[in-house]
Amino acid sequence: MPKPGKLLNDYAKESDWGGSFKKDSMAISASRTSHISVLPVRPKGIVIRSIEDLKRLMSYVYSGLLSTGVPNDFDRFKDIYNKAKSMNKVDIMINVIKHVINNNTRLESVLNDLVARAECSLKEYEKHGGDYILNLINSVNILRRLP
Repeated sequence: MPKPGKLLNDYAKESDWGGSFKKDSMAISASRTSHISVLPVRPKGIVIRSIEDLKRLMSYVYSGLLSTGVPNDFDRFKDIYNKAKSMNKVDIMINVIKHVINNNTRLESVLNDLVARAECSLKEYEKHGGDYILNLINSVNILRRLP
């Protein structure tokens, strides 16, 4: 099976974003990297936030407004983030995200936009055990290696 089909079968179709929201996902990868991100896509009832969030993230990375070091910085705080997630401490999760983004941008508007998007996604997906934020951050690993 070609790699795109394998990504859909192995990752996107196995996604669980809470309740009856399963499978409706997109898998992102690039041949230059082994990183894979899976983000939710649901055309009915819920705005397809992940596509807009990914577009916004791409525009910040490619315009130089957001450093491509975000995933590396996030990795240093991943244990804290995951512990806070397991305890449903959204405020700590947001503080970790805010700290990492603040270290990777000089513009307050970029910080505020990405933190607001993170807060919204935490309310929609993370409470169901999804890894939306982790996958969105991981997509920077893919974006930074594209020509």
